[in-house]
Amino acid sequence: MDSKLAGNDGVKRGASTLRTALKNCLTNKHQQKRSDYLELFVIEKHLWRLNQEKSNLNRRVQQIDEEMATIEGTIARLKRAIDLEQQHRRVVLQGEKPSPAVPQMKTMTMGY
Repeated sequence: MDSKLAGNDGVKRGASTLRTALKNCLTNKHQQKRSDYLELFVIEKHLWRLNQEKSNLNRRVQQIDEEMATIEGTIARLKRAIDLEQQHRRVVLQGEKPSPAVPQMKTMTMGY
């Protein structure tokens, strides 16, 4: 940048007037462009990660469903056993013969 001194027709020279490769060849300077390939790679990588996470979550949901089914089966079996035991107690208290479906408990006397 050239600037004139006040009252003097001389030209002030400084570092701004030096010819450098950057200033001299602005057309040759690398133009910053948006890299579509890089953006495509990043988006595909993110999509792959989301699909992997979805797969892991689906597998976990399936494991939870299987475990819940097992627990519900155990609960149902235990409730049936409790109901049979209560029914047997009611029958015994009423003085009737217990149904053959419920086996009699065997007791053993311990004499020392």
